[in-house]
Amino acid sequence: MEKEEHAMATKSVLKNVKITSIHAENFVQALEKAELAEFRDVNISKPVKQLSREDIKNIFCE
Repeated sequence: MEKEEHAMATKSVLKNVKITSIHAENFVQALEKAELAEFRDVNISKPVKQLSREDIKNIFCE
């Protein structure tokens, strides 16, 4: 799959699923960044491409 198709998959989920939690919103935003960056592993000790430690922290903290 091309990276645009991955991003489109996330956008499709966003259109069809009501996001009710800030944690879920943060997760979807981080997922979208990850899809666009096309990386396989996340190392939270330092920024990884476009997904930073702060992005990951925001998934779990408001």
